[in-house]
Amino acid sequence: MYNIRLPQAKVKSSQVIVNKWLKSSGVVVANEVICLVQAGQELFEVQSPIDGVIAEIFIPAGSIAFIDEPLAVLGSSEVSANEQGVDQKENEIESRGVMTDKPSVPVSGSENVTTIIMPQAGQSMEEGTVVAWKVAVGDRIEVGQVIFEIETDKAVMEVEAVDAGRIAKIVANEGDIIEVK
Repeated sequence: MYNIRLPQAKVKSSQVIVNKWLKSSGVVVANEVICLVQAGQELFEVQSPIDGVIAEIFIPAGSIAFIDEPLAVLGSSEVSANEQGVDQKENEIESRGVMTDKPSVPVSGSENVTTIIMPQAGQSMEEGTVVAWKVAVGDRIEVGQVIFEIETDKAVMEVEAVDAGRIAKIVANEGDIIEVK
C-alpha cells in the first residue's frame, strides 16, 4: 500500500484545497496526474509516483488537505490495499506524491480561493462545533466581519474574517464538529 501525499517542497502553505479528482477509486494509474490542488492562488497537479490502483481516496474534492496528510492510498492491481502485507511506513517515505508547476486546466471559480479553517482557540482545543453561520453563500465579507460562531468545551466565540472576499461555498453545516486547522 502506498500513501500518496503532498510534498512540502512545492507548497509554501501548510494546507491546500483538493479542487478536483481526475481519477477515482478502483482506477488503475500509471505515473499520471490524479488530482488538482490549490495552494494560495496557485493550482498544482498531483501525480501518482508509481503504477497501481487507487484503493481509497481520503480527501474528497472541495476539502482541505494538510501537507504530509495522505490524499489517497495506491494499491497493487493484483491485491487490494487492505490485503497487502507491506510495511506502510517504508512505502510512505518512498512514494510521496509528485506535484508539478505545469499550468493545468483551471477549475471553475478556483482563482483566489482562501480556505476558512477551524481556529485553534487554545493549546488544548482539538475541535469545535459550528454553532451558527452569520453569512451565506454569495455574501461579500470584509476583514474583521464575524462570519460564524463556534463552541468549544469551554466557550462560545465568534470567528472573524481575516480576508475580504465572497463566500463561494460552505462545507461545514451548523452543528458539525470540526477538527482545528
